[in-house]
Amino acid sequence: MHDQQDDSYSLFDSPEEPGLPEVRDADPTSNAEPDPASELDALSATALITGGTGLVGSHTAALFREMGWRVRALIRPSSDAAFLEELGCEFVLADLTDPESVSGAAHGCEVVVHAAAQIGVPASMDRHVEVNVEGTRRILKEAVDSGVRRFVHISSVATYGADFDENTLPLDEGTSLDDPIPEKDHYSLTKRMAEEVVRKVDRRIEWCILRPDMVMGERDRLFTPRVFRWASRPVLTTLGMGASDLALVYAGNVALAAWLAATHDAAAWRTYNVTDDGELTQKTLVRIAAGRGPDAPVLPLPVKLFVAAGLIGAVVGRIIPGFRPPIVTPGRVRLFTEGDPYDDALIREELGWEPTVSTEEGWRRSVEWHRAYRAPSGLEARDEV
Repeated sequence: MHDQQDDSYSLFDSPEEPGLPEVRDADPTSNAEPDPASELDALSATALITGGTGLVGSHTAALFREMGWRVRALIRPSSDAAFLEELGCEFVLADLTDPESVSGAAHGCEVVVHAAAQIGVPASMDRHVEVNVEGTRRILKEAVDSGVRRFVHISSVATYGADFDENTLPLDEGTSLDDPIPEKDHYSLTKRMAEEVVRKVDRRIEWCILRPDMVMGERDRLFTPRVFRWASRPVLTTLGMGASDLALVYAGNVALAAWLAATHDAAAWRTYNVTDDGELTQKTLVRIAAGRGPDAPVLPLPVKLFVAAGLIGAVVGRIIPGFRPPIVTPGRVRLFTEGDPYDDALIREELGWEPTVSTEEGWRRSVEWHRAYRAPSGLEARDEV
């Protein structure tokens, strides 16, 4: 089992597969100007998108195609690529855990948008490292070797950790990533490690890191099904009073951020939060999911009850082998009860990011898609976000 103190997987070069020589760290929030270069010509550009059948990847593919780009999607042979086929994407059948299958995937591409990640169901730390950390290193090395101009890495606000100090709020791109992350939160740990992989490449490629909130929208197979289960009970309930703004963002708005990160010179070697596209409270969230009106009664549940359940689950997890309790910490509970703590002023200022779909409208679209397609509720491991 690897823990967050083991940084052997956080280097651009892994011991198993020699890559480029190690260089100094690059500052993700540096104000240094990138080398002058013209904006990409969309009509002649090709983008490779990993995780294209997932939530962020599919929305990103749709937007790039709308903008006139050719899109090459790196997908596993078992993936359902019907949506991407309708968009007119080309495909590379590969697996991020197989270095040979990734070789040549980025040839001829100007941009790589890396949206693939291990997410969804319980999986070992080794599996998370193999996909989220080593997979990032492999596709990044492929991008460097292929002469790709821009590498856009879809990370997560999970890299900040959930038990942050209130004195550090709001959390922006200058916040240090040193708050503790629970040992069993493999996703957050490895997303933090994957960012280090990207930064280690330094100036050998123009990279940009995006950190979205929890993402929802059409083709969401994780968050939306969970809310549906919560809202299917006879009595609607919320954690706490349910009146605070949730840390959610619509996938289409994340795709817009990816487009800007791929095409704007100012985005080179920068890190951006992508977090605030409007207000959506717990009460509104569950009412829409349940198909009830804006005045439907909602019962608030005591916050202390959830914190106690998390503590009990952690104890049981140490006693019973294989038992994986929900990761409930005071910091994570705070995210649902005290508003969105993340600041995204930087991407608005530097790239002009302005969401085109509000959080509430995005949630309605997510709900409508789920009702129409009854998406799987995270019962299978996915290497996509």
